[in-house]
Amino acid sequence: MSQHDSAALLARITAFIERYVELRSSAEAVVLSLFVCHTYVIEAAFSTPYITVLSPEKQSGKTRLLEVLAALCARAWQVLGPSEAVLYRTLDVKRPTLLLDEVDGLFKNSAERTEPLRTLLNAGNRRGTTVPRCVGPQSELRDFEVFGPKVLAGIDNGTFPDTIRDRSIVVKMARKRRKMERFMPRDVEPVALEIREWLDSWAELVVDRLKDARPELPDELDDPLGGRVGGTPRHRRPGRRRLAHEGEAGCS
Repeated sequence: MSQHDSAALLARITAFIERYVELRSSAEAVVLSLFVCHTYVIEAAFSTPYITVLSPEKQSGKTRLLEVLAALCARAWQVLGPSEAVLYRTLDVKRPTLLLDEVDGLFKNSAERTEPLRTLLNAGNRRGTTVPRCVGPQSELRDFEVFGPKVLAGIDNGTFPDTIRDRSIVVKMARKRRKMERFMPRDVEPVALEIREWLDSWAELVVDRLKDARPELPDELDDPLGGRVGGTPRHRRPGRRRLAHEGEAGCS
C-alpha cells in the first residue's frame, strides 16, 4: 500500500484504537487518529491541541486509551506524577508526546503546588512560548521549551482549569457497555510497530508540504475551535465539526 495514502493510514489507526477502546462515537476515534498523525509532523505545526480524556468515574477506560495512544504516538512518554524538574527538562530536551494520567489528582492540591504544571500547560500549546526557571546551584535563569503534543487524563471532578479545557479537544469516556479485546503490550507491539513505521514513512513524505499548508477551516468553527482542532482532510471534516461542538458543550 502506498505510503502516500493518508486515508488508508487513518483508517488503520482508527481500527487499532477501536479494537481496544470503547468510545462514544466514531468522530472521537477519527480525531484521536488525526492526533496520532499530528505527533509525527509536529515540526510543521505552530500550535497543538491537547487531548483531554475525562472519565465520570474509575474503570471507564481512560488509562487504557492512554496505553493504546502510547503504542502509536511519536516519542510517547506515558508518565504518572512527574516532578516539576523532570517534566520541564524532559519536554525541553526530548520533545516527547506527553501522556499524563491522573491529572485530576494533581489539580486537587493547593494552587501553589500545581502552578508549575498549570503554567507549563498554559504555555505548551503554542510554538515559541517558553517558561523561565532558575536552575542549578547558582540559580541560573533558563527558558524551557515546553511546546509539544500532550494527552491529559483524569476523573471529571471539576478540578480541570478552564484555561486547559480551552486548549483541549475533550474526549469523554463512559462505563464500558461491551467487552473489548484485551490489550496486551507484548501481543499488540508487532502491529503497533508496523503502524509506527508507516507513520514515520508518511511523515517524511508530507512534512515539508504541511509546513507551507494553510488549511481551510469550515465556517462552523470559530477561532478558538479552529486553533485547537486545526486542519483536517476534507473527508474527515464532518467528524471534526461534530466533536468540536460536543467539546464546546462539555466545556460550558
